[in-house]
Amino acid sequence: MGLDKSNGTIELTEKGFINIDWPYKDSMSLYQAILDVGKRFKEWTGGKVFIPLPNWLWPMKSNITVHALGGCRIADDPEHGVTSAQVETFGQVFGYQGLYVADGALLPTAVGANPVATISALSERVAEGITGIHPDPDGGL
Repeated sequence: MGLDKSNGTIELTEKGFINIDWPYKDSMSLYQAILDVGKRFKEWTGGKVFIPLPNWLWPMKSNITVHALGGCRIADDPEHGVTSAQVETFGQVFGYQGLYVADGALLPTAVGANPVATISALSERVAEGITGIHPDPDGGL
């Protein structure tokens, strides 16, 4: 895990296909640091082999993400994002009353570590705005 340059783009082509441009070379310092930590971990644990999976190199040449972030980023206005950051309409898509986004797409960029807690908190905030029900801090116990 790490905080890459977050400078990739996803575009819909005129023919309806998705075109992903992820300039991996811009984040090579991060990828090298990840490989270095893997090697150090192998040595620290007394491991015999370290087999990295540099998916940004041939033959894969395709970075992956397990948490797609930023597709419907929150903002103060539609010029800067897709969904509202205002308390009254948090997560609602600009121009579409009643349509909400409640996942990692709200995040404007990578957060550097596993974002599941951040995504969960944002989703709870959206749900609270829709329902008016405040989350139970004790988890309902």
